[in-house]
Amino acid sequence: MEPAPLKQIKSYLWLSLIDHSMTFKRWLFLFLSFTPFFVWAQRTNIINSNRPGSTESAYAVGTGIFQVENGFTLEGNTEKENQNHFKNLLFLRYGWLFEELELNLSFDLNQSRIKDTAPQKFNGFRLGAKYLIYNHEMVDKSKEVLSWKKRNAYNWSQLIPSVAIKIQYSNFLEKTTEDRMNLVLLLQNQLLPNWNAITNFYLMGNEFKNLEHAFLISTTYALNNRWALFGESKNKVDFLEKKWVGSVGFAFLVHKNLQLDLSLNTGSLHNDARSGISGGISWRLDRSIEFEDTKDQF
Repeated sequence: MEPAPLKQIKSYLWLSLIDHSMTFKRWLFLFLSFTPFFVWAQRTNIINSNRPGSTESAYAVGTGIFQVENGFTLEGNTEKENQNHFKNLLFLRYGWLFEELELNLSFDLNQSRIKDTAPQKFNGFRLGAKYLIYNHEMVDKSKEVLSWKKRNAYNWSQLIPSVAIKIQYSNFLEKTTEDRMNLVLLLQNQLLPNWNAITNFYLMGNEFKNLEHAFLISTTYALNNRWALFGESKNKVDFLEKKWVGSVGFAFLVHKNLQLDLSLNTGSLHNDARSGISGGISWRLDRSIEFEDTKDQF
C-alpha cells in the first residue's frame, strides 16, 4: 500500500498542473489511473536526449534535472520548385518530485516559402506530463554459468518494453479549440546494451486526428562512448493522402551534458514529396551531480 502522505503529494502535483477546465480534469484522472505505486529510477550519468528524432523516450530526465533540446530542419519539395520549409522545435524538459515524472514544454516555429507568395508561418506549443509506469530490466544471460543452453538461447526479455504514459495539451494558432488534449503511449526496448528501439502511439487527441503522424518508431545504435547512429519513421494510416517521414543520422556526445546531432529526412506530407536536413543540440543542467561532486571534495 502506498503511504497516505505520498498520495497527497501526487494529488497536489497533478492538481497544480490543471486549469479549471473539466476536460483537463477528466484527462488527468485517466492519466493517474495508469500510475503505479512503485517503479525504479532511471537517472543516467550522461545526457538522455530525444534528439535527433521526434520520438520521445519512455524515461524521464530525473529529479532536479533541466534539459534543453533545440533542432532546426530545412526541407524542400522534390516535386514542386521554389518551395522551402523551415522548422524550429525547442523542447524543454524538467524532472520534478519523482525520478519517473517529467514535465515538458515544446515550441514549434514553421515557416514555408513558396514562389510569388508571402511566407506562411505556423506557431504553437505543447505542454505535457510524462510518467514511467514500468521500467523493464533486460536479463543478462551472459552471466548464466550453470547452463550453456540457457546462456546462448534467445533473450526473450528484449521484447518486453519499458512503458510510460503522457498527457499533453496542444495549442496551435491554426487549429480549433477542440481535441487539444492528447494521450500518448511511450514504449522503449533495450535490445542490446548499446541498441534500443522506441515506439510512440498517439491514442487520442488532435495529434492523432490532424497532424502528420499517429505513431513513430526509432532506433539508436551506439558505436562507442561518443558516436551513435539513428533511424526513425513517422507514420499515419490515411487512405486519402500519404503521410510518412523517414530520417537517418547520427549523434555525437561532446560532454556528458552536451550532445550534437545531424540527420537527413525524406518522405511525403499532404501528398507532397519532401526531403531535407536537420541539425540540433541538447544540453543538460544536473545540479544534483554538481552538488554531490562538491561534497566529495570535502
